[in-house]
Amino acid sequence: MQLNYRYVVLVLWLLSFSSWAEGDFAAQLKEAGIAEEKVKLLLDQDITDCEVVNELENSDLKDIGLSLGLVIKVKKLCTLPQRKPGQVFQDQLKNGGLGPKMVVIPKGSFKMGSDEGSDDEKPMHTVTIGYEYAMSQYEITFDDYDRFCEATGRAKPGDQGWGRGQRPVITVSWEEMKVYTQWLTEQTGNPYRLPTEAEWEYAARAGTTTSYSFGDDVNQLGNYAWYDGNSGNQTHPVGEKRANGFGLYDMHGNVWEWVEDIWYTNYEGAPTDGSAWLTGGDGSYRLLRGGSWSRDPTNCRSAGRYGDTPGVRYNDLGGRIVLGVLWTP
Repeated sequence: MQLNYRYVVLVLWLLSFSSWAEGDFAAQLKEAGIAEEKVKLLLDQDITDCEVVNELENSDLKDIGLSLGLVIKVKKLCTLPQRKPGQVFQDQLKNGGLGPKMVVIPKGSFKMGSDEGSDDEKPMHTVTIGYEYAMSQYEITFDDYDRFCEATGRAKPGDQGWGRGQRPVITVSWEEMKVYTQWLTEQTGNPYRLPTEAEWEYAARAGTTTSYSFGDDVNQLGNYAWYDGNSGNQTHPVGEKRANGFGLYDMHGNVWEWVEDIWYTNYEGAPTDGSAWLTGGDGSYRLLRGGSWSRDPTNCRSAGRYGDTPGVRYNDLGGRIVLGVLWTP
């Protein structure tokens, strides 16, 4: 590939300004799981810094031997590190307006599952999220989803007469949430997707090891969640309760949230790197997390989980999205 002169000048300027740029960039790529030979392809073309990557077109990166998936991964890797954990941002949509508010989640390790819960939550196991990613600060709302429906000509889901606006969207299937994330990707140029189950629980726990993100006292649940004890048998606008330690709202209750993974009856052999579990198990069922307005406190625990068919729509099913490292089947 012949790089444009302005790219070469930019590279030389960056290297003169920071002699450690190449080593730091290579380490960052390898940490994100990009194979060493692909890292070498970039460095051999004097692509040694995220600022250079962001100046290049996708076609330029594909020309040196990167697949489209790797191009997207490298591009996103060079977007998220410029934002710090806890930072809230919104991506611009091509057709006007802004996407959902996103919060950058720090990398780290946590204990997933519960040895005191139901069998499907066992065994508790350590998962290491070795990358930063961003998660929607709130459950996807009717405002968010209706914008997608209007842009694509899809029928809008019903609201049970409870209202739309900032209430979480309901009666949406796993399949429909996937299409929504694909639309966001097309609108923003960034790889939006459903969270993996591990990413969801890591974000829900927000550094805690207790039943809920605020501790074990179920009497405090009403400060953080809409559940069967306080919901009045309906959803409520997002963000009315307290946030967890990562700045995320309604991780307990309000609506169940679809995640990428298929259903497993326990965690024997589960991935430990934050990736989605997509082989084996029951592929006819997808997972939901977080509990809902219609469920009891047990279902709303950080470890609580539930599976259903990917095409089903109920009035307590909704979703949340992420942006970051790609996990694909």
